[in-house]
Amino acid sequence: MLLLQFLELIVDDFMNWPSDILLAIFIDPPCYQSVERIAAFAYGNGVPLRVQTRFVTLANPHWRHISSLQLYTHYHMWKVEVDSTYCAQYFNMSLGRYCWINGDSHPRDEPLTNGPEPPLHESTAGEEDEGAMGFARGFSCTSHSEAIVAKLNELYNESFEFDIMH
Repeated sequence: MLLLQFLELIVDDFMNWPSDILLAIFIDPPCYQSVERIAAFAYGNGVPLRVQTRFVTLANPHWRHISSLQLYTHYHMWKVEVDSTYCAQYFNMSLGRYCWINGDSHPRDEPLTNGPEPPLHESTAGEEDEGAMGFARGFSCTSHSEAIVAKLNELYNESFEFDIMH
């Protein structure tokens, strides 16, 4: 299956993804906080780990093996700690709001009601393309839209083979 089509089928069109996630995936060198944000967004929206790892490895030239290990660690920790709550915040694309990642013994899509809002991306292009939640969505509102579109075009025919035995 084509990688980008699969991601858009699971999550949504890339133009609807939060801009800060797109910048973290395509442009910014990975750091602990950005890898955690990517992991939370992907995990919370149901992207399989192997698919997400392949995607960010291809999408970001700065991505290193250590970042993939960190991505794996977050996924694993959130999956095995069934009694944990409030592990991370992510934007739930199907609900259109921020939710908590909780262990399997707790609500999966618990809306974020208390605590600080996650940092929102400020557009570097001068104007924000604000979605319903009042934050930037898509890549067109960033100063890196051409680079992101070029990378998406580069990855257009990239396929991913699912190994149903694993």
